Amino acid sequence: MLGVLTLLLGIFLLLGAALFAGAAGDIPSVGEMPGLGGMVGAVAGFVFIVTLIVVGFGALQLVTGLKVLSGRGWARTTGIVIAVIGGVLALAGIGGGDGGSVVISLAFVAANAFVVYALATAGPWFGRSSPS
Repeated sequence: MLGVLTLLLGIFLLLGAALFAGAAGDIPSVGEMPGLGGMVGAVAGFVFIVTLIVVGFGALQLVTGLKVLSGRGWARTTGIVIAVIGGVLALAGIGGGDGGSVVISLAFVAANAFVVYALATAGPWFGRSSPS
């Protein structure tokens, strides 16, 4: 589920980057202030790169989650690492923004903490000889 939510966030970021880049050309002051057009393009490019990272992280979460369900040992280890990274990144969202973003960040921290706990305590299930 976290992978799907992260992929959706990446899609929204992609749409936002495209809207930002498209709206930058409509700003009248871009032609009046030298260098402002390049700055707007650089910010749009940065948002696009961040979006690619978010989409890649979400895809990795999704694939790992699917492989965890089939009992793959490497997916357990990868899932723990990804959940720790996701929890730390969600902690960064607690410090700023309005109350809604803090609640969402806390929900992501709790979800990632649950994933770490669940995967860390499920050793016997991953140790079985034939995953079903």
